[in-house]
Amino acid sequence: MVARTSMAPPITPDTVFAIASDSKLFLATGVGLLIKNESLAEHRREKLRWDTKIATLLPEWGLMDAEMQNGVTIQDMLSHRTGMPRHDYSGYAREGGVSEMISTLRFLRPSSGFREQYQYNNLMYETLSHLQPTLLNQTFESYIAQHIFMPLGMNASTYSVAEAEERGTLAQGHHWSMKDSLAGRNGTLTATVPYFQRPGEEKIWAGAAGILSSARDLSVWVAMLLNSGRHPSTNATVIPEDVVEHVALGASVSLKKAEFPETSPKVYGCGQNRFSYRGHEIIEHGGSNPGFKTIVSRLPHDNIGLVVLSNDDNGVRVMEPVKFQIIDALLGLEPIDWAQRYVDSIAKGIRDNQAVTPRPSPPVLPTTSFDALEGNFNHLTYGSISPCYVRSHTSELTPTCTDVLTHPVVQSILNASESPEIPTFIVPFKRTFSTHLRLAHFSGNLFNVSVIWSNHDVRRAEGHTQSEDVLVGLDNRFMVEWVPGPTRTEDGFAFSGDFWGKEGGCEGVGGLWTGERGGVAVFGFFAQDDPLADADAIGPVPPRFGLLDASDTRWADFTAKLRELNAHDAAVSYKLFFFGRHGEGYHNVGREKYGDTDWLAHWSKLNSDGEIKWGPDAELTAIGMGEAANANKVWKEERAMGVPIMLPERIYCSPMTRAMQTNSITFEGVSGRRPVVLESIREWYGAQTCDKRKTRAYIEKAFPHFDIESSFTDEDELWEMETRETQEHAIMRAKAVLDKIFVEDTDVTFVSITAHVGIISSFMYAVDRKRYPLPTGGVLPVVVKATRCI
Repeated sequence: MVARTSMAPPITPDTVFAIASDSKLFLATGVGLLIKNESLAEHRREKLRWDTKIATLLPEWGLMDAEMQNGVTIQDMLSHRTGMPRHDYSGYAREGGVSEMISTLRFLRPSSGFREQYQYNNLMYETLSHLQPTLLNQTFESYIAQHIFMPLGMNASTYSVAEAEERGTLAQGHHWSMKDSLAGRNGTLTATVPYFQRPGEEKIWAGAAGILSSARDLSVWVAMLLNSGRHPSTNATVIPEDVVEHVALGASVSLKKAEFPETSPKVYGCGQNRFSYRGHEIIEHGGSNPGFKTIVSRLPHDNIGLVVLSNDDNGVRVMEPVKFQIIDALLGLEPIDWAQRYVDSIAKGIRDNQAVTPRPSPPVLPTTSFDALEGNFNHLTYGSISPCYVRSHTSELTPTCTDVLTHPVVQSILNASESPEIPTFIVPFKRTFSTHLRLAHFSGNLFNVSVIWSNHDVRRAEGHTQSEDVLVGLDNRFMVEWVPGPTRTEDGFAFSGDFWGKEGGCEGVGGLWTGERGGVAVFGFFAQDDPLADADAIGPVPPRFGLLDASDTRWADFTAKLRELNAHDAAVSYKLFFFGRHGEGYHNVGREKYGDTDWLAHWSKLNSDGEIKWGPDAELTAIGMGEAANANKVWKEERAMGVPIMLPERIYCSPMTRAMQTNSITFEGVSGRRPVVLESIREWYGAQTCDKRKTRAYIEKAFPHFDIESSFTDEDELWEMETRETQEHAIMRAKAVLDKIFVEDTDVTFVSITAHVGIISSFMYAVDRKRYPLPTGGVLPVVVKATRCI
């Protein structure tokens, strides 16, 4: 523990600290207790399991992707492998509490495939905290108190800020106010008084990070874990041994490369990391709340437990060396200068943060005036933002922006800016970990973003003086791009970088954005982009392919916008993809005839039922040919415009017969360009005979007007009866195709891909776009932005 101020009472073993994400293990063991609850199993007539799908438990649950929504289990959520990035800034207090928060998850985009990689996510833990209210009609907080705090005698531990403050034992967290690492400014160590969450606000993060506890209480908690779930004094079982064991088992890889020569890579179980240190196994987790840092560790085979608490926001630079030095001493190991290692590591991190790309001189101006960027922009989960442009004369401000920009906090933000001449916007952004956004122009439509938190308003409301206010987050950590839409009401801001909390490196394709019509993929040019779009009402191939602009010059205007965006940055490319699904095939008829269950279990493995032949390699029905002809009709209508649609400069097609038939009919009399057959855009392969393709020799004879990629084999070497391709692999295929197109077709803007519903959904994953229920014969236009990793 680190006491950093003489104004506060001295730190004792009973001083209460915010333990932040070290709360996660309490939630995980609480879930384990539900799983062991026989009365609950009897009431539900079904035993709760670690692999129970959350969609069967919480009626509010929903995700943007249907397969992810229906497949995510309790274990997936606890082990951070759902495919969702953090999205922390979307998790704020709502009138409907955690239930309402869960209901808005469906509008957040995943950033990887389901179970594809580890991505830390507080929202999933918060969602799991709704199990007790739903299944037992008991609050999560009271359940943990009843089943863990009370049996262990953890009398100082609570989820209630009001209770901790009334006792007078809550430590004062400390921030380095006015710190700006990019500018090399360390700031001033300032007590964060009052606690950053006020009574009632803490409920939204209770499950993920809500516990307030003391060193004395946590020592009992760790001793119980070392004692296989039994009370360290009475030996009475508090947590069943198999629950303690399960939550510590690695289920995903949280750190692929060791940090130091003495440590191993890390695996993550349920609220705990597990790794090796100098031949000794460590199970631990850290916590970070504004003004507080924690580490709770145990060495199960050495019967050692450690609790390290700090009320300094920079506490980790002390805590980690202290932890390792204690472990070295207790194990009798040769001492290592851990303090110097962390000093060097932190110094390197500061140097890396300061190694930023300088603003161009002179910078390129945005595609619209700075004044025009003001407005109200909405996201269905993140809420609304209203940027206010900082002008030299307050008389030019709107009444709303006058209130925003003359506020004392905003004046402090502006006074702290290193380059006040840079055009800047301030956005009120009241969330758990922020109060304002500062957008400073970089070049073109790009702005640097600082997420800032101040306790000024809370301190004034509770009678504190201004001299000890805290202001943090001044360094530019993120980037946002202004994205013009086809009309002013469809303009938007596309936030990128770690704003969404995505694990991994390069941004890749696609992007998340906050715009007036929230949830639109990249631009919002098409009716299908709306996350609430009614696919049945839109139709498979709507007029103008769904383009919202109905003017006579619509395609010229659209093409000009794409060219304008492509001219701004050589590392960024925009393309319009027409994803066409093949028309109805005989396999679709067979599946409709027998239903999904019987089709997948039996009929899909056969070639025919004696009446309908669907395999191998199903062909189009007469209806399917008519659906392709409908797409052909829309292409011809748009080509007949005074300013016609630009034809696809590249036409790619799946090697399946139904796709090539569809492609042939779709572009008959429209384009003389030869389609290129790519193996990588075929349907998910294996197990179903309709997805076993014909030979290359057959394709060359039946479709002589098609080109075939050089690596294409004669026989189908991918299809196997016993194995179906996984979703993760199909997404990798889709990403590889996009990489190929963006790398090789650099001068191409319009691309057509004729394929299948499964692989098209994989493309939607790859571009971070909501899965769209595209019917047979349908065409889905999607604008994709790709950023080259440098």
